[in-house]
Amino acid sequence: MAGYRKPAGPALGPRGKSDKKADKKARRDIPHALGVALSAALLCVALVTGNARALARAGENAQALWPQVAACAQERAGDALNLAQIAARYDALSGDEVQALRDAAQALQEAQGAQETAAASDALQTLVSDASVRLMAAGLSEADERALSSVMDDFTESGNMLRQRARQYNGAAQQALDVYARLPARLVLPAPQAYPGL
Repeated sequence: MAGYRKPAGPALGPRGKSDKKADKKARRDIPHALGVALSAALLCVALVTGNARALARAGENAQALWPQVAACAQERAGDALNLAQIAARYDALSGDEVQALRDAAQALQEAQGAQETAAASDALQTLVSDASVRLMAAGLSEADERALSSVMDDFTESGNMLRQRARQYNGAAQQALDVYARLPARLVLPAPQAYPGL
């Protein structure tokens, strides 16, 4: 009787060997792909961070000038509130109109940034101009006539100063805008604000 032979296992054909090699390669490729993705993410973060720093440096002059613009806006709002006090003593404006004047002055006081400040100042200008014309025709007392004239002079002066300071601010802001336009990461960074309408 012939000697016992252990049954042979299933033969690995060319396809079976190929599948094992593919599995090993895929396992090696996973950490490689993760490394590439991580490197790309870190590169993007570094790019955005570097661009943000460059933009901040370019905007330093504009930021240094902005408090002067904001101070003029505060003075302008204060002048409008003084006008509202005069208007409240007469029937030339309704109570709602006097309140609208106060609200517009408060909006200018609370405005943030160049665009909000410009919009609030323009809105206040319209209300103050209308109120002053109607008050001058309302038969004010002599003291209130002088007070109205003084308030309107102050309001005009603060408006002129606001525009002058805003032009200076815009000159510095334009430098930051020029830098921003050249930054690769500008799509994910906030654009510097210029004061509009000048």
